[in-house]
Amino acid sequence: MIEAIRRWWGDRQLAAALQRRDLRQVRFLIAQQQQRRRVQSPLARLCVDFLQQEQDLNQARSQLQTLQQAQQAAAQTSPYCEPNLDRCQDLKQQLKLRAIDQGLLQTTGIPESLFQRLETILVKYLEQRLPSDRAPGKQKALREALEDLRSLKKGHSPTYNLQYSAEAYFLDYFLENTLCLLISWLLVYERRQLPQRPRILDLAAGPGTTLFGLLLLREALDPEVRSPDRVVTYCSVDSQSTLQDEGHQLLRQWALSVGVSDQSYTQFKTLNLQEDCRNQLPQNFFDWITVAHCFPWDSVERAILLQQYQRIISHSLSDDGCVLLVIQDKKFRFFQGLDDRSLTDDQEKAAVITFLRMLKLDLVWYYCLNSTGRRSLLGKPGFKEFAIKHLPSSALNQLRRECAGATFNLHYSLDDYVIVAQPVRNP
Repeated sequence: MIEAIRRWWGDRQLAAALQRRDLRQVRFLIAQQQQRRRVQSPLARLCVDFLQQEQDLNQARSQLQTLQQAQQAAAQTSPYCEPNLDRCQDLKQQLKLRAIDQGLLQTTGIPESLFQRLETILVKYLEQRLPSDRAPGKQKALREALEDLRSLKKGHSPTYNLQYSAEAYFLDYFLENTLCLLISWLLVYERRQLPQRPRILDLAAGPGTTLFGLLLLREALDPEVRSPDRVVTYCSVDSQSTLQDEGHQLLRQWALSVGVSDQSYTQFKTLNLQEDCRNQLPQNFFDWITVAHCFPWDSVERAILLQQYQRIISHSLSDDGCVLLVIQDKKFRFFQGLDDRSLTDDQEKAAVITFLRMLKLDLVWYYCLNSTGRRSLLGKPGFKEFAIKHLPSSALNQLRRECAGATFNLHYSLDDYVIVAQPVRNP
């Protein structure tokens, strides 16, 4: 009887302390009961459970705060950008980027605000440079440049040296190649491989989709990546100065349109990459050396170019540097003697490793990045139907019809291998 009264009185004291939210008094009363080894009431047991959970929560908060402080300290001392995973996830949602399996990523979207701005600038830029219908001779020259560029799909390498080669590239390939490089840099950034002040050597750079992709990523992740003290050092190497000049002019117009200063030290070197040009490049300097969408169909030309790429990588890449390669799926299969059937993960990885051996590189990671989410081809009718249903259309379509007589619409479609590698350390 006396014990029941004590429990009743103890519960009243606990209830009163709980109503006042006096957790200190609750702890005191529970500790008092435990010391006297009294049988606890259901209310007292609930209070014990609550206090234990609160203690666990406080410990977790303390550990999280410690980790955050350590992360901030590491970010201040690390030469690499600390990724903002929330912003990465938001950008992936805009890209509709999803993993199909270990080596295959599908993307069917674009960051609309970023690309609408770039598309607007590009349309205005091309309207000033493309021939009008009153200049039939220039229109013929544009069609010749487009035919030269589209020889890629027929297994030939374009010359890129015609009057309107740069404009043809902007019309047909620039936007989707920039999208591909944006995603490539996002994957690098997400893995803590993007330096805060990256130094990039872009081989066979063309108009600079590598730099455009990185700057668009910085714009999307502002202010984590795009800050005044995180300048990009970018060196473009290409045999066609016109492509480099046109890309640089477009870059300046884009930078003005978004209201940001040009946060890049850019240097343009017009060099014949089929010859040894190492003496014109700094030694052991660059964090990243990139080759995007420039691997010739012709086996002899490709062998020469791969040898020069390998020499430059060995000469100019820093000790901890990496190499980013972007190769069209169709070309990669052709280079490796693969047919159009779907590959297994192991077959695909073995093919990537075999290709890298020609450059004396070891694989770090890779993805097959495409719009269909399949390794096997859909065929022209199937892909056309898929693109109309699922892929964003290009803002250049009207301009292509008016100035180039295009009879089909372009969509943002990707079909590339994105490969990150490092030089073989123990050849």
